[in-house]
Amino acid sequence: MSVPPLTHHDIVALLQPFTAAGWRVDLASSDRAARRLVFRPSAPAPDAPGVNASRTELEAECHVDGRFTLTRRQVAAEGLQAELVASGKDAAALLAAMAAVPLERHFAVGPGWSLARSFALEDMGPGDRGRLQFARGQSRLDGLTLTITAPRPAVRAADIVIAVSANRPRPALPEDLLAVLGWSWTRLVPERSGWTSRLRLPRSLARRHAGAEAALDLATAHLARTLGEGPAQWHPRHRAARWGVFFRRGIPTINVTLLLGSLFIAAQMDLHVDRAPGLWMALYHVPTLLIALSFMLQELPRFEIPPLPRPLRAPQWWDGAVAPPSAAAQMPSTEASSRGP
Repeated sequence: MSVPPLTHHDIVALLQPFTAAGWRVDLASSDRAARRLVFRPSAPAPDAPGVNASRTELEAECHVDGRFTLTRRQVAAEGLQAELVASGKDAAALLAAMAAVPLERHFAVGPGWSLARSFALEDMGPGDRGRLQFARGQSRLDGLTLTITAPRPAVRAADIVIAVSANRPRPALPEDLLAVLGWSWTRLVPERSGWTSRLRLPRSLARRHAGAEAALDLATAHLARTLGEGPAQWHPRHRAARWGVFFRRGIPTINVTLLLGSLFIAAQMDLHVDRAPGLWMALYHVPTLLIALSFMLQELPRFEIPPLPRPLRAPQWWDGAVAPPSAAAQMPSTEASSRGP
């Protein structure tokens, strides 16, 4: 069933709360057939903290049932974009809730990096300001862009992408670059434009979104420190964590080896239940325990012998290129990371 386009009278009737909030519709950029209104960008406040913001954009999708889906897009001079999405039937309430989320909630900067966070306002009801949930984050470092996307409700793992700028050579990053951060982080998988990875998050939906946002800050600081120090410092700093990643990646192969070993032991000892019931019970449950251990991994099992953690030989991350300036790790400041409503 086709959706009726917005008429001129429909637009006039819908504009009052937007006009009251200081927004002016851009009819030339709007799409009446898609029932999408685009508003003229607004300039940022001169004292906007934390980032060189260039403009703020607003779009409104007007549903036939009277609901609105508003998207506020903050565009920074550095090229980073941060979105805030809210849905509901009261456009004025949506605009007020979005205005209560300050610019510094979206952006943070530090030595050698800049960061943008996108959010969604959930559970918007009458008189409700909604719950702010992290949706996506992106950080820019010299030559690299790190993106973390919060998972869908039915998924517990966030997607991570590290992309290389078109005008920069591909750095020789180690596979365990993010995996050294903990059990929930996986190895880097090479792609044409960079690498992908995944991050296991808590079961609770609210904690899941908060965990993805915290992971963006942690990964950005970790990557900035790593690029600033150079390859020579990588192995000494993360020696213990790299060995932990080595054994973690070897779990599938270790499991198969132990499983075959338990069967071999049982066959060689010619065990019977009435002779050694305790040992039989232990061997009987070995496969179950090994399978359960495999399910605790944060990525699909790979039967491999992982490479031993060794010092990196490359003199710099960007082989054949000028090394980037030092980007000593620094987490986003308390002010830049202050929570909104």
